[in-house]
Amino acid sequence: MDRIVRIVRPVKKVLPTISPEELSTIQQYRMILRAGLRAVRYASPARYQIHQKIRAAFEELRNLPSGRHNPTSTTDGYQSKLPPHQVKYIPTSSFLNTVEFLNTAAKQKGRESDIVRNLCYVEYDNWLPANKMRMLRMKGNDKVNLDRAQSEYKYMIKMMNHTLDLELR
Repeated sequence: MDRIVRIVRPVKKVLPTISPEELSTIQQYRMILRAGLRAVRYASPARYQIHQKIRAAFEELRNLPSGRHNPTSTTDGYQSKLPPHQVKYIPTSSFLNTVEFLNTAAKQKGRESDIVRNLCYVEYDNWLPANKMRMLRMKGNDKVNLDRAQSEYKYMIKMMNHTLDLELR
């Protein structure tokens, strides 16, 4: 008996084009979290740092005064009185660029994945309790050098966000 072998090609997944206004806050959170976890390839310390950074960013947006983030704010201009599922964050092009940046980091090992990996590494290094105690005991030149390095790190992220139109933190 002759067997016919059928070659099945994988179907290329095409993401639907969704206008930014159609995404709810929960969908946006899940979209960027999935992209971030794929970017770090679900590695153990990095996945927790990505989750922590994304959660902190959305909490920060929730508590910002009204403006470009929430057209339906409360009367005093703050959103803290709204439940989390009612907060409407309108994603900008920088949000969508960040998701695309993280997806690119997940697909290929290049500059994007190096940047994401280093961001997670610095965050994890600052989070470790032993390093926090070491930083508190620093004196003199060590403290000055650490402060300078951290300010240059923050400046580098700020300029990269400005240049590439991203929202990395």
